[in-house]
Amino acid sequence: MNSSQNYLSPSNRSFRRLGLIVALAAMFLAHGLLSAQQFRGSRLRYRIFDVGTFGGPNSQTNGTSGVMNKFGVVAGMADSDQLCPHAPGVGLSTGFISPAFMWRHGVLTNIGLLPGGCASLPVGINEKGTIVGVSDNDIIDPQTGLAEIRADIRKNGHIHDLGTFGGHNGLSADVNNHDIVVGGAENEDPDPFDFAGSLLGLPTPTAWQAFAWSNGKLHNLGTLGGPDSFAFFINDLNEINGLSFTNAIPNATTGLPTVEPFIWKNGHMRSLGSLGGTFAYVSNITNHSEIVGYSNLAGDAAAHAYDWKPRQGMKDLGALGGTFSSASWVNEAGEIVGGSTTNDGLFHAVRWRRGHIEDLGTVAGLPCSVTAQVNARGEIAGQSFDCADFSNGHATLWEPNGPGIDLNAFLPPGSDLTLYETHFVNDRGEIVAVGVLPNGDQHIVVLVPCSDRESEDCRSAGDQTATSQRQSILNAQPSRLSPESLSVIRAKMAKRFRVISRSSQK
Repeated sequence: MNSSQNYLSPSNRSFRRLGLIVALAAMFLAHGLLSAQQFRGSRLRYRIFDVGTFGGPNSQTNGTSGVMNKFGVVAGMADSDQLCPHAPGVGLSTGFISPAFMWRHGVLTNIGLLPGGCASLPVGINEKGTIVGVSDNDIIDPQTGLAEIRADIRKNGHIHDLGTFGGHNGLSADVNNHDIVVGGAENEDPDPFDFAGSLLGLPTPTAWQAFAWSNGKLHNLGTLGGPDSFAFFINDLNEINGLSFTNAIPNATTGLPTVEPFIWKNGHMRSLGSLGGTFAYVSNITNHSEIVGYSNLAGDAAAHAYDWKPRQGMKDLGALGGTFSSASWVNEAGEIVGGSTTNDGLFHAVRWRRGHIEDLGTVAGLPCSVTAQVNARGEIAGQSFDCADFSNGHATLWEPNGPGIDLNAFLPPGSDLTLYETHFVNDRGEIVAVGVLPNGDQHIVVLVPCSDRESEDCRSAGDQTATSQRQSILNAQPSRLSPESLSVIRAKMAKRFRVISRSSQK
């Protein structure tokens, strides 16, 4: 598939309404109360864009964060055909020089690297087009023998290193529409618990502190009492959430001090608490100060998704069955999505709305599924996969009131891509997915919905495909999750930075 080529998908049929009916429909749409058929029409149609690369094998986006804004601008990383002078694994690079990219309307733009760096991974973009992420450089951290990884921001055509609190490494995690960046950075204090290795995939010997960066200054947000913290998300109220050790006493069950999520507001950090266990995770925050994630229950043998609101506190959202559920995203309407073990030993994508948990099922006969994110229209991005192996996944979209859709159904005949997983769906219904080529190379693919008036290069899944998908779901052969597979799923849902993996230190 060519990076500048579009493809078709079938058209939504919309119906004109008069006067009051139009006004009422608009009101209901704003609150997400109409069904998918009522506001999307009877069929989805997409133009398909292969983002491509800068001459190398792969392109990628960070799959757990806002990598596309409301205007359809995508931020990610793509390989060039030039080899990185660092050894593979020394920085972010896997062997090639891999600059950050910005993609818009079919055009892929190289937005560069930090001086001396080999790779740069954006993890967030705001509505103004400000991009934040992580980059390596050519300075070797003497404590690890690895290239430094630094938090960065791209604004007005320039890239800036956000600095640290005296250590060698830092990571940006999110940016709001006021251009305030949050993340974490190392200081010089020894960290016997390896907070960053355990929770960020970046083993380092010194402690990390959550930061907020604005107007050229890095601000330390402190901790909940332990040595480490990290900020993951910020909303447009300038409320920040993240994780922190609450003390420096390791627990027998986890080997770490107690980890609790926090909300930081007006100069104060407040714990969200837990559901009784010694570890809790955070997934995102809305502009209504609603926060979701998961928390271990008492004894740390099981964990459940939670929903936190300022006046409600932390609410246990339960599970479909089994011992684990996690919330991965909540939209501004309060719809929550995630995944849960089931009574028959599987793991399924779920949605919580109006006080109930809903099993979203799977597609393509695959027994397990998981969500990544839900947009304002109630469309849910995720993946169906073999319970024991993520590598054969199918990118999946769940409509607000419909079954899951295998997004591979929209690819043109003869396409050599398999859409493996979805990373984001914005409020216009534009989707960022990962496509895998037969040789294993991965390309970012963008699906752009077609309007009712558009026909050129628009592709539909077709009635026959949709029917066969539903039949595949009914005929899926359950295969039970092993404890090892559940651990992999749990780690995947908690991995905030997809590309960073430094499992060994020198």
